[in-house]
Amino acid sequence: MALRCLRHTAGALVAAALICLTAAALLGQARPRENVDCLSNLKQYALGMLMYVQDYDERMPPMVKPEQVQNRLNPYIKNRAVYVCPVTRTAYLPNPALSSRHLAAIDIPARTLMLRDALPHTDAAGRKYWNVAYADGHVASVTSEPRLGKPAPPPTAQDRVRALQAEIKQLRLQRARLDARIAALEREAARLKRTGK
Repeated sequence: MALRCLRHTAGALVAAALICLTAAALLGQARPRENVDCLSNLKQYALGMLMYVQDYDERMPPMVKPEQVQNRLNPYIKNRAVYVCPVTRTAYLPNPALSSRHLAAIDIPARTLMLRDALPHTDAAGRKYWNVAYADGHVASVTSEPRLGKPAPPPTAQDRVRALQAEIKQLRLQRARLDARIAALEREAARLKRTGK
């Protein structure tokens, strides 16, 4: 009888231990899943930003306030939920130091903060961390609060003139290449007309 009772108690302890381990595993998985969702949002946000930059003379949008960036990126990011951290329910903060800056003026895009969590996350051990997106489009989690820079001065008329001149130069090069290709095709068409081969 005592042996049977001991077996039941041992079985109950094993079952309880398994339940505790399963619960701990599930709780442990909840935090990383939330973090994955946050990083996914930031990645989509960063890619939308880079698409915008590609369409606007390689220049960042105004980035002093989150709403400025969101309004500019709406054509590129169809889901407005991407602008908000799913854990803290706060809008991601843009780096004002990149506001209206030319992409070529960013020294090291892979280390230049573009977007970050407004509020920190807390891991299973109670440590705080922030998710960030960098100017090259990659995302990461960091354990010290990322600092946002001061707003960049707005581009001057001379900056705009230089940007326009650079774009004109690129378009002229493209036109010269197209004209050369058209001329080559016209010569080939004329030759085929004459020879029939």
